Amino acid sequence: MVGLLDWSLKRPRISIDGIDVLLRRDVAIPVKRFNGRSIPYGEGSFDVVMFIDVLHHAAEPMILLREAVRVARQMILIKDHLLKRSICLLDPATYGLGGKRAS
Repeated sequence: MVGLLDWSLKRPRISIDGIDVLLRRDVAIPVKRFNGRSIPYGEGSFDVVMFIDVLHHAAEPMILLREAVRVARQMILIKDHLLKRSICLLDPATYGLGGKRAS
């Protein structure tokens, strides 16, 4: 995933915003603090939402997945070392996780 991050940071039309419950000093992208339940962006704010090794830390991962459906326009990427598959791609329109689709 680092290669993807490096590639995207060199492309001017791609922006990456991070959120975390714990802010760290040495980060490669801008990161906002959030409460671990509610993604602090409006509906349809992002083309892609990525969860990189975080869902297994969440007390209620389905809440975060519903939030991802709410803010993602095209795709949700899940990478977690505890999954049987290393990477999972979800289309928010296909997976009715309880979120609303942006028009």
